[in-house]
Amino acid sequence: MAERQQKTVRMLLDSVTAAIQNPMLLGTLEEIGGKKAATPKRGDIQDVVVAQAKLYRGPNGEMGWPMDNLMATLCNGGKHISVKKGKRTSAITKSGGGTEIPSIVTFTKRFYAFKGLDANGEVATEALPMGEEEAKANTPWEVHAGRTVNQQTKGSNRTVRPLIPKWACEIEFTFKDPDFSDDTVLQLWQKAGEKSGLGDWRGSAPNKPGSYGQFRVSKFEVIKIEPINDDIEIKYVGQAEKHAPKTEDNGRMSSKVLEKRVAGLSPAPVATE
Repeated sequence: MAERQQKTVRMLLDSVTAAIQNPMLLGTLEEIGGKKAATPKRGDIQDVVVAQAKLYRGPNGEMGWPMDNLMATLCNGGKHISVKKGKRTSAITKSGGGTEIPSIVTFTKRFYAFKGLDANGEVATEALPMGEEEAKANTPWEVHAGRTVNQQTKGSNRTVRPLIPKWACEIEFTFKDPDFSDDTVLQLWQKAGEKSGLGDWRGSAPNKPGSYGQFRVSKFEVIKIEPINDDIEIKYVGQAEKHAPKTEDNGRMSSKVLEKRVAGLSPAPVATE
């Protein structure tokens, strides 16, 4: 059996298409939880104010992506990667969403800031991986207003969200090997960027999929490898100590202690001619 290891990876994600962010705001969460009445319609509030409030922000106000979004896109990417287990080959993530990815991959932080942020935590476009002319033509983010449909009433709404033309993000995570190989983890991220994406109107959006939020992996570095020690000694203490199996029998599937216990639970087999 291969030795189990925990590997730490540092990876750089670069945007391929613009991303639209739209987190569920605290006020909306409180309304769902019944803590307060529904907020009134925004009326004459400027679009830029509404859009700005919908940017994902880290603990210090920096723009970026939360860990939950990254895990969600990675799990969705698992629908497009198949692995062989025994004689069967199946997708890592089932069509219904079931997957073992969260038990194998662990993020080291809860929030990952974009690269090249200015003092206000905004994307500084000149620091992003794009040409000079293109960088000057793009603002860090812009207002995106479009028609959306209320899934309950089927009525039309005008929804304002922030659109980020270009972004780059360095993330760090760990995974367990041999549960996943290096190549499998890289392929998961590549499929996540191509098929799933991040933000609203991404490829995997449940109600209205689109081409926003696509990204690519531009750097994948394994920076640390640690052995996983699963050897745990079983100790019997107190009243349980006198019932403990002998050292040579402890942990065995077949032992004199086990045979004696089984014999006391079931009748001895009768020989037949």
